[in-house]
Amino acid sequence: MNQERLGHIYATFAFLIWGGLSPIYFKEVASVNSFEILLYRVVFSVFTLLPLLIYNKEIKLFLGTMKDKRKLKYLFASTFFVSLNWLIFIWAIANNKILETSLGYYINPLVNVFLGFVFFSERMTKNQYIAIFIAFCAVSYQLITLGHIPYISLSCNIFWTLCSA
Repeated sequence: MNQERLGHIYATFAFLIWGGLSPIYFKEVASVNSFEILLYRVVFSVFTLLPLLIYNKEIKLFLGTMKDKRKLKYLFASTFFVSLNWLIFIWAIANNKILETSLGYYINPLVNVFLGFVFFSERMTKNQYIAIFIAFCAVSYQLITLGHIPYISLSCNIFWTLCSA
């Protein structure tokens, strides 16, 4: 299987897990402070990733990156924006804003396509335009039925886009 196809599969599963399964988990721990859940995510991510870096013999690459001030600035900005995204997501799920939260992740691919079109002059096939139009109609319908400006959806989307920029 080629890398591009594998990347699409991984991205699909990531969106399904984050947008579909993780709200169930965060709903179950709604009694815990959202910031505390975020801190646990960060700590357990470190304890999960460090052994993987050691196992894959990439610890020297990691330590070299930690010494590069220019890269650290980008990593700090990315970390800040993804943390805001996570915090809003966790808070929203705990406060029964699941539809608005999920909507942000349905808006995200449309924003990515738009940014690729504007900044990278990407062009699409006829079938891709049809798919984008259908997705746009579905998101538009959800926005209209929501009945108010989806500030949670938009903020999750903005911070997610900024952390991946």
